[in-house]
Amino acid sequence: MQLLLLGGTTITKKKNDGVTASTASLNLPAGYSVANIFTAKAGNGSYEELGEIVTASKNDYTSYQIQVYTDLKNPSNPVSGTPAYAEPFEYTQALAGIDTIPLPEPVLLAPGSQYSVVITVTGNPVSYYVEKSQDLGWITVSADTSPNQSFYSRNGSSWIDVGKLADPYCFSIKAHTKTVTFVPTVSPTPTVTVTPTATPKPTATPKPTATPKPRTYQVKYVKNTRLSVGSLPSDKTKYTSGRNVKVQKAPYCTSRFFTGWNTRADGKGTRYLPGQTFKIKQNITLYAQWSLSYTASSLIYRVTGRQTVTCYGTSNSRLGKAVIPLTIKYAGVTYKVTSVWSKAFANKKNLSSVVIGHNVSAIGSQAFYNCKNLKAVTIGTGLTRIGSQAFRNVKAKCVITIKSQKLKAVSSKIDQGVKQMTVRVPKAKYSAYNRLLRKKSKSVIIKKF
Repeated sequence: MQLLLLGGTTITKKKNDGVTASTASLNLPAGYSVANIFTAKAGNGSYEELGEIVTASKNDYTSYQIQVYTDLKNPSNPVSGTPAYAEPFEYTQALAGIDTIPLPEPVLLAPGSQYSVVITVTGNPVSYYVEKSQDLGWITVSADTSPNQSFYSRNGSSWIDVGKLADPYCFSIKAHTKTVTFVPTVSPTPTVTVTPTATPKPTATPKPTATPKPRTYQVKYVKNTRLSVGSLPSDKTKYTSGRNVKVQKAPYCTSRFFTGWNTRADGKGTRYLPGQTFKIKQNITLYAQWSLSYTASSLIYRVTGRQTVTCYGTSNSRLGKAVIPLTIKYAGVTYKVTSVWSKAFANKKNLSSVVIGHNVSAIGSQAFYNCKNLKAVTIGTGLTRIGSQAFRNVKAKCVITIKSQKLKAVSSKIDQGVKQMTVRVPKAKYSAYNRLLRKKSKSVIIKKF
């Protein structure tokens, strides 16, 4: 049995054992170029328009420069034609595998003409897919690896025809075209002047041609992660060249910070924040950028939900005072600080005072464990739960002020390992909190304010 693969590759199965074959790959260092030459014959004598190409890489975040050459003069040289663009355009393939790349502007191809797609590696080395004939014992893979079809170059000027190698192959580069009805006009050959004949009838005045519509461009937003993302913007506006574009709002992820938009998937291009403007001159793709954590005022935060975060710890091992705010703002997005993570400040021997904002509803287990100099803690109005051993082994006579009237759960003895701890509670909740706290501890001192 034979199966048709990309580029005319065929597989002949020698044994029906359920195993499939795949293309091989070739390592390409930065600066190397690969190219395939095509003949415009899909239009059956009509002009064609090249609108997109297809690449195939085994790596994520593969960066290229891409150029198309038309009307090749030398079938053994993929750059011997006319470049379609004044400069090669840049593109980053975010994910490994096959990627379809729309061209900045479609390229018109004359019927029967030869053209090339040239790709140069600009970032990290790439493992690029190739198609080649192989006999694997249980299966035979046959690929079309004719000469004058596929090439590579170390410098962009001297090209090696890989179809002429002892072990030929073909780079997996595809070109997608469509047939167009446009035929460019040719200046007529001047005719010889002849003796005038009878006065001809006047011809009708030609209708004025319509003013051509200006070229338009669009902006595409890509989430750039395998994680679930919400509120990804979409812009269907068609902008004329030079028009100002306002960057749209931020998407959200329930486990990552949005850090901005970038013209490259790997974040090495131009960065934009929501609300910024830029002048558009070509189609542009903006890739969302993400970060696991964010540090502000030496406090580390991580995302726990839609625009909610936890205070995860501190980057300052000698931190003396900690103020956990109601909210933080990063890359134009505001997040509520709703919890203190387990062991967030454990063993911080210099920590002496803590103020916790009104949006914090939970303090994790051992959050302030063994903070031996912690003597004053003020907790806001949102607290509902205190985790196990959250304040174990803090300083003797530590005073904890709880402003919240929503506290429902205290997982363990609040003054474990602490002598003469005082907990101050709202007057309206004195009786309830006295029962709640003394259920776990008979030694803690409860006072009302």
